[in-house]
Amino acid sequence: MTYYKSPDDSLSVDDFYKVYGYTCFYKADVRYVNSIPADELTITFVAEKYPRKMIEHLKNVKKYRVEEKEKGIYYVYGDLIPIQILITKKLSAEENLWLKSLTNMLNEAETAEKLIENYMDHKESSLHRSMIETIMRANQKRVLPAFKICFADGGQAGNQFASQIGYKLSGGKWYERYFYGNRTGEV
Repeated sequence: MTYYKSPDDSLSVDDFYKVYGYTCFYKADVRYVNSIPADELTITFVAEKYPRKMIEHLKNVKKYRVEEKEKGIYYVYGDLIPIQILITKKLSAEENLWLKSLTNMLNEAETAEKLIENYMDHKESSLHRSMIETIMRANQKRVLPAFKICFADGGQAGNQFASQIGYKLSGGKWYERYFYGNRTGEV
């Protein structure tokens, strides 16, 4: 189970219990007994900000041990279900380009260009397509200028990428096709 918190919001103690409950319900709400083995369950929390109160609760009330394994990656020990907490602000951009970019606050045109280049190398992957669409929707005003610069020549790769993620170049202008329902309009 992965729980992603908006960059504008913080993880709370109640978020922990809600996600833990969802995970247990996911395991139990099946047609056949034990069709989802307990050892296949994991919980991952993803947030921009360090959840100080939630981690204090896990340590002091639940008596869990929380260790930072890598910059921005915390493992929680003491429960039957493996738990990790990812703090996107602290993650390495080189090693976690996609995870770090799952935000509505993408600021660097260079990051957008790296995402586009990486996507073009994996354009057959539905996971990459889903991620780039999510990032583009959340960062239209920030990413679109880099997108336009990256493919300003209107070349084959640019048109292919634009078409795959819901944009179309027509008459020298970019139009969105899929974002916000079926609305079509100039960007």
